[in-house]
Amino acid sequence: MLLGVIGNVMFFFTSGYLIFLNNQIFSINDITLFIRKRLFRIFPLYWISLLYSLYLSQSYNFFFAAAHFFGLQLVFTSLEKRLLWFIGCITVYYLIYPLIVLKTQSNKTIIFRSLAIFLLFLILRMQIGIFNANIFAYLPVFVLGILVSKNKLVFQKNLLKIRNISLICSIICFYWFLKTRPPMLHDNSQFGEAGIIYMLSVHIPKVIFGIALIFSLYWIAHRYIQSSSIKNTITKCAIASYPVYLFHGFAVSFFQSYTAILLGLPILFTIFYYVQIEYNTIISYLFPKRDKPFVESYSSKKLYQAKPSKAEDPRKSK
Repeated sequence: MLLGVIGNVMFFFTSGYLIFLNNQIFSINDITLFIRKRLFRIFPLYWISLLYSLYLSQSYNFFFAAAHFFGLQLVFTSLEKRLLWFIGCITVYYLIYPLIVLKTQSNKTIIFRSLAIFLLFLILRMQIGIFNANIFAYLPVFVLGILVSKNKLVFQKNLLKIRNISLICSIICFYWFLKTRPPMLHDNSQFGEAGIIYMLSVHIPKVIFGIALIFSLYWIAHRYIQSSSIKNTITKCAIASYPVYLFHGFAVSFFQSYTAILLGLPILFTIFYYVQIEYNTIISYLFPKRDKPFVESYSSKKLYQAKPSKAEDPRKSK
């Protein structure tokens, strides 16, 4: 369970980081283009995987299939089970991302808007019973990825301090997890006392551990990984990770032993790397990149705004 949470934290943090790095929202047209591009990037491959998952599912109705088809499986908490739940989670985050960053470069504004959306979702859940608890658990991680991406120069400058704090948080949270061994509470339509206690006492420390581990790994990579071949391998694994997640259940079903799984994983990543590359080519053709408007921030002002030099007085040179 802990490893699963760490993997989810890494995914949502990276999603927030990369989305802000490559998508600035300044107008309604930017919002429309962003949502179309994001949904087209995740849904076609997701639908193929969903068909296979529905085929294996013992029982489902039209509402169940429709909610999953549109990526809303985490919006409707009445569903007894959910297939590929993190797709539903990231779909919600993609839809609210433009609201978080629209026409702003202020950290305070991003945090305020994120908190307002969090509270709105919480009220809706308490009143009409929508939104799965995972949306609340990982939204701060997604927003943290946005903030780190926006302030990456500041984070790189203070990377050693962040590493030390991250290591301390990792040790504390990991010790807490081993000491308490908290039980798993399945989510339902009621966001009562049990759900709140679960999020505070069980899930959040594991999320903190995952975030701390991310910063520790980032420091290690920044400090020690200088080989271009290692960087290329990590990049290729990251590119292949999405289709691997979608289809790993189908692929692993052919492997009947741990040895076969270990031997098959490199093949699996290689195949899906090329699948994702071809798919990215199609997306690039359908959504060509546009020139990004210059976004002026505090750091850019300090770096690029130079005071005009005064003309030298010809009398002083004599």
